[in-house]
Amino acid sequence: MLKKAVVFLLALAVLVAALSLFHVFYISDGGNGTLLWNGDTAYLFLNLGSLGYRMTYFQYVGQIAREALGMGREPSDERFSNVIFTISSGNVHRYAIEDMRLGEYFVSNGNIYAGDLNTGILWKWDEGHFERATSQEQVNLTKAAASHMPGPDYDDVDGWHERCCFFTRKNEYSYPLNLNRAALSLTARCERSGDLAVDLVRSDGTKETIWHLAGHSRKARKSEYQHVFAKN
Repeated sequence: MLKKAVVFLLALAVLVAALSLFHVFYISDGGNGTLLWNGDTAYLFLNLGSLGYRMTYFQYVGQIAREALGMGREPSDERFSNVIFTISSGNVHRYAIEDMRLGEYFVSNGNIYAGDLNTGILWKWDEGHFERATSQEQVNLTKAAASHMPGPDYDDVDGWHERCCFFTRKNEYSYPLNLNRAALSLTARCERSGDLAVDLVRSDGTKETIWHLAGHSRKARKSEYQHVFAKN
């Protein structure tokens, strides 16, 4: 009997040690967006974030218990990026910007600006990329915000329109656009699994999914986790 107890305790100790040594990796992706358009072009700015959870199997077992009690967990790693679409009556262009955590978007003097939440730097969108705003542009935007800054949603302010919070309205929501008299629309889809998608519906009724994100939490290999969060 004593021998069996010793064997059981040794096996239990080996199991606990193994659970404490080996790791499990999870990645959760999500985001939101802002749609701006004038008479010629629509701009869809998607602010994306990846949250990484790196834990031992022992911690993972504990996390399952915490989640059953409604308790969350702070991410081990974070990474932010942006996907931008410029849409005209005949073309769609996609741009990707890595390692920027942008906040709200503002239009001033016909230009689109956004501030980096991590660095405080003000950026201006310019022909497929962000460039740092000048000190005078920062002053102008500050003055505009102090006097009157429309939003978060508005129509025909100096020829511009805005819709914010792209994926928070309902499971599926359509945004009609009129670009150079071409009747287009963007449809934001937020699925129950957490997946996100954007469909472009053209004036002839054809629909194209221009962006999709698997937003549900997923288990990842160590190599994928290291690649996403630039870990050695």
